[in-house]
Order: sequence, then C-alpha cells, then structure tokens
Amino acid sequence: EIIRSKAILYARVSSKKGNTMAEAGLKPSGKDGWVMIDREIVFDGDVIGHLNIGLDTARIAGQLQDQQYTMIWREALLIILIAIGEFFALSYIIVRPVSIISTSLSNTVDENGRIQTRIIPIHSRDEFGMLATQFNGMRSQLNDIHARLQSKIELGDAKLRETNSQL
Repeated sequence: EIIRSKAILYARVSSKKGNTMAEAGLKPSGKDGWVMIDREIVFDGDVIGHLNIGLDTARIAGQLQDQQYTMIWREALLIILIAIGEFFALSYIIVRPVSIISTSLSNTVDENGRIQTRIIPIHSRDEFGMLATQFNGMRSQLNDIHARLQSKIELGDAKLRETNSQL
C-alpha cells in the first residue's frame, strides 16, 4: 500500500537481524533522484526492525509544483471574485446614493427662482441619509425665504408704482 504512492518507489521492512520481512517496488540501482530513508521500527521500547523507503525527488518536486500552480490559480480566482463582490457592494453602498443625490439636485430651480419641492428619496441612517435629510430641510427653508423675499419685492414694486404715479 505504501508503494501505491507515486512518490514512493521502494519500501522494505527488515527484522532486527536484517532478514527481509516485506519488500515492494523497484530496488534503487543508483542514488540519482532517489532519497533513501532508514528508520528503526520500535515496539514497546525495543527495536524490532528497520523500515527503508526510497523516494523519487523528481516526482515529489513535480507534485509540489502542480499543487503550487493549482493553489495560485485558486487564489487568483478567489481574489478576482472578492474584487468583483467589493465592486458591486461599493457601487450599491456609495455610488448609488451619490447618483440619487446628484440627480435630485440637478435642474431643481424653476423659472421663478423657486426650488422645486422634489425631495431626495434616501431614508437611511448613514451619512447619505443625513445629507439627504439636511438638503431636504434646506430646500424647504430656502423656498420659504424666497417666498418672503418675493412678497417684499412685490410690496416694494407696488409702493414704487404708487409713488411714481403720484409723481
């Protein structure tokens, strides 16, 4: 079962006396590209044998490189998905309210100088909602002031006409 791994090409279990108990795989002929690992097999504190494993470093390096490329592609895809998600979230959270405010404020003065009573339709509790509420209140105050100034102008016009007709 150990040999089924693509990186392990040889395995040997020997007794304490050196007799081979089990052996599988290709016995290494040279040391090119092979790493041999030799470990004692310990049972109840006594050495009962040895385990020799031959690893193919080229295969292990290839597997690690494949895993590296796979991980890089996954991370790149994850970063792209996060960036797209952030783009849509920021568009909804920031750009949309700014666009609504900008559209509501454009062309709001009529030919008589009155600010049209169109309100900014943002009712949130964040900064944009507070800004919309303040603009809506300011628009109402400016219309009241404009109406008072217009009545004073009309009253002054009437007095000027009366004085002009008396002259």
